[in-house]
Amino acid sequence: MANQTKILIVDDERDILKSFKLWIENEGFSVITANSGEKAIEMLKKYPVEVCLIDLRLGEENGIDIAGELNKKDEFLKTIIITGYPSYDTALNSLKSGIFDYISKSELQKDILAKIIKAVDSRNEQIAKLNAENKGKYKIGLVCNHTLVKEGFINFCEHESEFRLVHTFHSFDYIKKSDFNNEIDFTLLCPLCNEDHFNDPSKFVTKLKIFFPNSKIVFTEDSMEHEKKIEFIKLGVSGFLQKSISIGNMKRALRSISRNELWISRKMNESLISQLIDLSQAPRNIPNTENIFHLSTRELEILQAISSGLSNLEISEKCFISEKTVKAHVYNLYKKMEVKSRTQAIKKAMDFYVI
Repeated sequence: MANQTKILIVDDERDILKSFKLWIENEGFSVITANSGEKAIEMLKKYPVEVCLIDLRLGEENGIDIAGELNKKDEFLKTIIITGYPSYDTALNSLKSGIFDYISKSELQKDILAKIIKAVDSRNEQIAKLNAENKGKYKIGLVCNHTLVKEGFINFCEHESEFRLVHTFHSFDYIKKSDFNNEIDFTLLCPLCNEDHFNDPSKFVTKLKIFFPNSKIVFTEDSMEHEKKIEFIKLGVSGFLQKSISIGNMKRALRSISRNELWISRKMNESLISQLIDLSQAPRNIPNTENIFHLSTRELEILQAISSGLSNLEISEKCFISEKTVKAHVYNLYKKMEVKSRTQAIKKAMDFYVI
């Protein structure tokens, strides 16, 4: 266990940092150090820290405040306040603030080590318990720093038992390689907390897919500019939630997205279909390939009509069949192509050069 456990020590006295680092490393742990709250936050961004030892007094900074900031950025991090001037009041304030433990620098090394191991065990138990509770549920990862948004999703998961919020990240910058998780079903992104990465959407989305390969990427609100939304949809983002979305619509949205459907506005859907139609009608050098979806002649005819932007009624009039028959053919071609919408059908047909 110890060889894979990373400990962060935060102290503004160089000699103490050095001595603690050497001792804890000799116990088999991996140790990194910081001499301020700002440096500690930088280390938390870079490394998968499990336990953090923080000096109570860091110049003008308060170790309890620093611990609070670190815990906001990693909910599983176990913070321990360590001080050369222990008192009942500071110990009580530490524990009230959600800090895991409070120890004196004068304690025996074996006692300090025991508390570090206890913190590691507590963290592992918390994660194991959460994994057990999440079995069979849709798992959500939230990348957002807004307390109200986080509380909203916690409330949603409490109300809808089939969903579980398994991890929150302050922003994309705090997602590390060690956070790789192929069990997260939805990665919910706050545009405001992550807009610094929108200059290169392709790189941003690619990295998210590396961290959470089986996850559907969804933005928590739809305030983004229309063209930027289209760009993200083309890169594989599954949709945009309305800012004031109800619990009922939230459930509908996530269920739809889990079936590989897009959750977007009517305007955006029409825009995407229009762009796909333009592409389908543009001349291409590559000829149509084999009918790999085994569509009937009539189904191919209707697929072509769909790609031209015709409605079911217009298709029925063109093909001299009832609208009900058109709907039956559309249902069958959706089933054969394993898609759920016109947009998906047109895109897949283009990808395989069926139209």
